[in-house]
Amino acid sequence: MGYYAEAASEPPGRWWSPAGWQAVDGAVVDPLALERLASYRDTATGRTLPGQRASDARVATDYSFSTPKALSALWAVSDDEGRAKLEKLVESSVRHALEIINDSGMIEARRGKGGKQREAVAAPVAAIFMHHTTREGDPQLHAHVVMMNAAQRADGTVGAVNNERLLEARKLLDAIYTRDLAHSLEQLGVQVEPSPEHGFKIVGQPDDLIEIWSKRRQQIVAAAAERGIETKDDAKQAQAIALQTRQKKSDVQTLDQLEERWKSERWGRDRDMLMAMIDGSVTGKGYDPSWADLDKPAVERTADEEIAGQIKAMTSALKEMAESKSWWRRDQLAELVIRHGTGITSGGGEAKMIDLLIERGDLIQIERDGKKLMTSREIIEAEKAIVGITRERSVERDFFSARAIAAAMADDRLSDEQRGALADMISGGGIVATQGGAGVGKTTASAGIKRACEADNKRLILASPEWRAAGVLSKELESSEKYSVDKIISGLKSGKISVDKNSVILIDEAGKMHRDQAAELFNLTRQTGAKIILVGDTRQMSAVRAGDPLDLVAKANPASEIRTIRRQRVDWMRDASMAAQAGDMDKMLNAYRSHGKIKIDDTKINAVAEIAMAYKDANGDAVALAATNKDVTWINAVLRETARDMGLVTGPDVFITAIPRGKGAKLVKLALATGDRLICGSALEIDGQRVENGTIFEKVVVSGQKITLTTDEGRVYRTTIADLAKSGPKRSAPAIQHAFCLTDMSSQGSTWSRTLWMPTAESARAAYVASTRHRDDLQIFVAREAIRDFADGELGVGRRDGLIEHEKEDKRSDDDIITQLGRSLSRQDEPRNALDVIGQKLDEIQPPVKEATISKQQAGGQQQAVGRPSHVASRFIDQARQPDVATRQQKEALGADATGLPVQTQQPGAVSQPVIGRPRIKIKKERNFGREIDMGPSL
Repeated sequence: MGYYAEAASEPPGRWWSPAGWQAVDGAVVDPLALERLASYRDTATGRTLPGQRASDARVATDYSFSTPKALSALWAVSDDEGRAKLEKLVESSVRHALEIINDSGMIEARRGKGGKQREAVAAPVAAIFMHHTTREGDPQLHAHVVMMNAAQRADGTVGAVNNERLLEARKLLDAIYTRDLAHSLEQLGVQVEPSPEHGFKIVGQPDDLIEIWSKRRQQIVAAAAERGIETKDDAKQAQAIALQTRQKKSDVQTLDQLEERWKSERWGRDRDMLMAMIDGSVTGKGYDPSWADLDKPAVERTADEEIAGQIKAMTSALKEMAESKSWWRRDQLAELVIRHGTGITSGGGEAKMIDLLIERGDLIQIERDGKKLMTSREIIEAEKAIVGITRERSVERDFFSARAIAAAMADDRLSDEQRGALADMISGGGIVATQGGAGVGKTTASAGIKRACEADNKRLILASPEWRAAGVLSKELESSEKYSVDKIISGLKSGKISVDKNSVILIDEAGKMHRDQAAELFNLTRQTGAKIILVGDTRQMSAVRAGDPLDLVAKANPASEIRTIRRQRVDWMRDASMAAQAGDMDKMLNAYRSHGKIKIDDTKINAVAEIAMAYKDANGDAVALAATNKDVTWINAVLRETARDMGLVTGPDVFITAIPRGKGAKLVKLALATGDRLICGSALEIDGQRVENGTIFEKVVVSGQKITLTTDEGRVYRTTIADLAKSGPKRSAPAIQHAFCLTDMSSQGSTWSRTLWMPTAESARAAYVASTRHRDDLQIFVAREAIRDFADGELGVGRRDGLIEHEKEDKRSDDDIITQLGRSLSRQDEPRNALDVIGQKLDEIQPPVKEATISKQQAGGQQQAVGRPSHVASRFIDQARQPDVATRQQKEALGADATGLPVQTQQPGAVSQPVIGRPRIKIKKERNFGREIDMGPSL
C-alpha cells in the first residue's frame, strides 16, 4: 500500500466511502488508516473488524482508470488552472462510475462456507489516487481506485468483497467513465469525436502530440524491430537490452522536472516546431490553438441532434453485436451503445432504448443466474431455420446405393471410429455433421465420400468457409471442383452454380461457418435434394462472425464422432494433443515442459527473440503462431529479418502498399523479396485469376519488377509488382502480409512439421488449435508479463496501448506461470448459439414455411451480402438517414414514435414478448445544454 500512499511525486489520495464507513467520503487518505484497513482492522481504533476475513491474501483490488491520450495531452499543454479543472473532471468521472456500479449492486460481499453466497454490500470503501505520468514520464492522467477487500453488509457485519461482477462489467464501466469524461469536456467547450481505438479524440488537437507522448509503445516496437533482431545471436544480451526498455515507476522524475522535459520535447528535430504546433502557429498545418481553450461556451445539441445521435449509436451497436455474437449480456449491448454514442450524444438513454426494443419484440431478454441475457428475434428465426431444415431432411437416408457404400468402406486404413463416421456421412440424412478432433483423420474418412460419389456417378463439390481449406481438401482428395461457402451461395443465387439430387456438397472446417451462411445455404438447397455433409469440430475455433451452425446440425441430427488423434508422430505428443482436445491444458503443458519444450521469459520481447533463434535452429522449417494480429505482425518482422540473415530471403526489397489482416488495419509499406512467405487477407485478382482469402504463398520469387507466387497447393501465379500493388477490389491495395507467423485462427485446418507458439490470451478452443498444428515438433514460448496473475488484485479500466502497466514486481516462479497459463488456456467459450441460451428444445422446432425466403429472416447483417445490417438495425439506419425532423407530426409521418425510434411493423416471433402500449418519453431542459431525452439510468 505504500506505493499508493507515499508516492512523493503524486498528490495524496482521497477516500471514496459513500456510506461513510471507515472513512469520510472525499477526505485525504491517511497512510496509517489505509494500512489498517488493508490488514482487516478498523481505521480509527486499529481493532480487528468483525466477521471472518477472506482466506486469500488479496487485501484490495486496484482498478486503474486510464484517460484517453487526447485528454492527457490536453492536460499537459494546459496551465495550472486548466490542469486543476481537468484533474477534478477525471476524479469526478471516476466517482460517478463507482456510484453507478455501487447503486447497481455490482459490489458484492461473500458470505457462508467458502464464500459461495453473494450479496450487494451496503458500505464499500476505496481510496482514489490520481497519477499523471507513465513509466516513461509521458503525460498520462490516470486514477488508481484501490477497492478494499473488506466492506460492510446490510446487517452490519463485514465481509470480503467479491469482484466477479466487476470483472464482467469492466468494459461497461470503462464506457461509462469515458462518456462522462467526454461530456464533461463538452461542458468546458471542448468538442470531442468518437474513436473506439482511443476512447475519443479532441477536435482540432494535433495527432502528432499523441505520437510524441506515447514513448512506451514506440519503445516496444523499436526494441522488437531493432534490438531483438540485432542481438538474436546472443539471448542473454537480447534479454538485457529488452529489460532496459522498461523503467521502474520510482525512476520517473517529479512533475516539475517532467514539465521542463515536456517543454523541450522534439518534434522531428525542431523544438520550436513542437511549441508552434501546440500554440497553433505551424505554417501550413492549420492548427487552431482554440482546441486547448477550456473557457469556451459549452457544446450544445438540439433535441433532434440528440435523437439522431442515439439512433446512430444504437444502430451501430446492434450491427456490431449481431455480427459477432448470437447472444449477449445486456451490459455488453449497453457498453457498445455508450461507446458509439460518445461524442455524438449526451448519453443516459441506452437503457430505455433497449427496453423499448424488448417491448416491441425485436430483442429478447431472459434472466439466468442473475444475469440478463439477450438476443434478437431475427437470430432466433435464423437458428430455428437451420435446425428445422436439418430435422426435415434427416429422413433422407437412401442417397447412395449399396455398391457406393461398399466402395466408400473399401479402405483398410479406416479405423472403427472412421468407419462409423463415414457410415453416418453416407446414410445419416440430407444434412449431416461429422465431428472430429485435430489430426484424427477426417480427410481419410472424407475420401470415402469421393469413392461413393464415383461409384454412383454423383457430383462432389468441395467447400469450406475459407477458400484455403477447400483448396487443401481438394489437393488431398484429388478433386477439382471447389468453392468457398460464400461462392456457392452467390453462385446458387445468381444461377451460375446449380445442384440437384445427384450433388454432394462436402464442407470442410464447417465449424467456421457462421449462422447466416448456413441458414441461406440450407434454404437454397432445401428443395434440390442435394446432400450437404459438414465436417469439422465444435471444440475448435468457430467463425469470427456469429453463431455455430455445426453445433446446431450435430444436435438436430446426431452422428458419430472421430476423436483419436493421429497427426503427431511422437507418442507423448499425441497424448498431449488428446489432453488438449479434452480441455486438460495443464496436462498438455506439463507434457511439453517435462520434455524441455517450454521456454519462459520475462517479456514478450525476450520470447520473440527466443522464437527467432528457434526458427534459425530449424533452418526456417517452422511456422510461428500467436493469438493476436498485433503479435503476429511483430513476430513476422523479426522472423523475416532472421530469414534474411540466414539467406532464406534474398535480393533487394521491393515495396508495395498493402493492408495487413485484422479489423481496422491501416495501409502499410510491405517489403517483398525472394524467399518471402505471404498470406492473403481478402480475395485478390492476380494474373487474371481470383485468389481467395486465406491463400498462403509458400514461395515468392522477385526478379526485377516481376514476381512469381506459388501457393502451398502448388499453384503458380505470375505478375508484376505494379499489378500486385493493385490486386485488391477495384484495383485497390491488396490485403496481404507476411506469413512467417500466423494467428491461431488462421492456422486452423493446416498442418506443418514444426510450430513455434507464443500463448497469451487464448481460450481453450484456440489453445487446442495452436497446440495441434504440428507433426514433428512444437515449442512453446511464454512471456511472463503476458500471463494473467489470477491471484493479483490489479484490474485496468480504460487501458489503451499498454500505457498504464502493472505497477508491482512480478515474483511468480516458473511453476506459478505454468499453472496460471494452464488456467487461462482452460477458459471455455460461452455457448455460441442463442437457442442454447433461451433453452429451446430442438426436437420441438419445425422447419420454416418453404415459400418464405430465408434472406428476410437473417439476423446480424447477412441478408444479401456479408456485412449488411440486421433487419432491426436496418430500421434504425433508415430512420437515422432521414433529414432532421422538427415536429412530432413529421416524425410520425416517417413511421417513428416520439422517441424517434421506428414503429414496430411486424408481429414478433413466437418467443418474443407481445407489443404493448409504450410510455412516452419526457423531454426536459437543462441549463447550458438545450434538451435531452430522459430515458432512465445507464444500466
